[in-house]
Amino acid sequence: MEAPAVVEAEIDTDLPAEGAVVQIQKGAVKERKGEEGRTLRLRPGYMYREANWEIGRAAERAKVKVKEFVPGDRWKAWRKSTIRKAKTAEKKGLGRSVKSKK
Repeated sequence: MEAPAVVEAEIDTDLPAEGAVVQIQKGAVKERKGEEGRTLRLRPGYMYREANWEIGRAAERAKVKVKEFVPGDRWKAWRKSTIRKAKTAEKKGLGRSVKSKK
């Protein structure tokens, strides 16, 4: 087999002389609310994601306020379950408007 011929060509580029400083400008990256300090790492399977404990603390980063749970407040639990059951019954009732006779 013959070796391929070596081709040398001059490439005309508009690059600055050696030793010159080149600056690259990036556009401003807008982060969504609560994503300050979020770091994605390359995980097994070649996917970028946060660790589970970091995902669990997302509400703190977003400064979400949640009412404190009061154990033993059965009156409140009863009211919430009654409202939930009423909404479910209403949704079920809307689906069956007319029954067909056999």
